[in-house]
Amino acid sequence: MQPEEHFHHILSQIPNATLGKMFGALAAKLPNGKAGAMYKDQFLLVKRTPEQLGDAAQLAGVEVFTPKPGRPMNGWYQIPFEHKQHWQSLMQASCADVAALPPKK
Repeated sequence: MQPEEHFHHILSQIPNATLGKMFGALAAKLPNGKAGAMYKDQFLLVKRTPEQLGDAAQLAGVEVFTPKPGRPMNGWYQIPFEHKQHWQSLMQASCADVAALPPKK
């Protein structure tokens, strides 16, 4: 399965998540109007703290998502496709946490 297909497959298993876009990336949009996870350039992007990432934080290539040089998106981490075995659990946890936030105004 290719990276984008893998993202779509996981997205289809997340209740109330729909496909959208954010910052030019594919996004798992939630009923509150927020993105719970994104896919861009063969990376899964998730909203987590370093503690929530757990062992995945130590994997090669996992780092803070930086959409533009010098402009890191704090709280968002990119997980390369080579670590796809972590994508489902990270994406589900990220979406669950973001879904609990107040709706976008």
